[in-house]
Amino acid sequence: MKILHVTDCYLPRLGGIEMHVSDLAQRQQDAGHEVTVLTCTSATDPDARDTVSVERHRASPLMWGAATRTRELAAALEVDVVHAHLSVVSPFAVRAVRAATDLPTVATIHSVVPDSPMALRSLLTMSRFPTGSVVFTAVSETAAKPWRRAMGDRMPVRILSNGIDPDRWRIQHDAGNGRTFTVVTVGRLARRKRQRTVVDMLARLRDELPTDIELRAVIVGDGHQFEAVKADIHRAGLQDQVAMPGVLTREEIRRVLGRADVYVAPAALESFGIAALEARCAGVPVVGMSRSGLGEFVTDGIEGFLVDDDAQMLEAVRSLALS
Repeated sequence: MKILHVTDCYLPRLGGIEMHVSDLAQRQQDAGHEVTVLTCTSATDPDARDTVSVERHRASPLMWGAATRTRELAAALEVDVVHAHLSVVSPFAVRAVRAATDLPTVATIHSVVPDSPMALRSLLTMSRFPTGSVVFTAVSETAAKPWRRAMGDRMPVRILSNGIDPDRWRIQHDAGNGRTFTVVTVGRLARRKRQRTVVDMLARLRDELPTDIELRAVIVGDGHQFEAVKADIHRAGLQDQVAMPGVLTREEIRRVLGRADVYVAPAALESFGIAALEARCAGVPVVGMSRSGLGEFVTDGIEGFLVDDDAQMLEAVRSLALS
């Protein structure tokens, strides 16, 4: 089968969609399919490598030319199916889907949008999205729910969960000295990911834990809130307890998880949570928001805790530290 993935964001930019599309395309290629990724993300990293073919379209701010490029590429490659990956704002992928109405097309919703049926129906109408000729999927029930409420039977939304290779995340854990409690979180440092909330939780946790328990934390990732999170750490006096190593490779993240006692996923607007799934498969308890997509793979009280607010998040992490 010849598959064309279309996504506004892709490597070398790092994020859940970027990593998922890359992994999915690679797995499909390994299975014998011919796979191409079409994106408007620039290859700014000279060391970026892809064994999957990647077409980078230099789109205008309004994405003029996206539809034309999609039609040209699909025809040249004799594509059998187009798989578009949609976030909250995906003008490139939307235009590409509108251009591929004569091909079998799957559109996957990767993000949580506001639960506003009228607004969502208006958005689809104004974007002239071809809802009748596209198979819609979402990465979780959390991501699907607003669209199902808005469109009902007019736009059925199936669930096509994100996936990882669980064997890759089965790791050997470092027992440590038994007195250190290590908190880990991984992700792009953006407002909706709420890493600043983790710093506030760590400050409260430090003050509430017995003196014989040494608190440590690792906040992995980069993004526009990196300096803000770093400043919060210094204001809280946590600079000796909290490390911010920036972006790490998967092997480096595996090593970090090998020393972790808990993985914290503070984002409420989390459609799935690939990094949290990796931590779960690594055998690390996950604490995350109940209204996020983590409920797809975390059972409350089994693989971790699903909480309703920040106070419950603190209580769940503290209970693990004291157990």
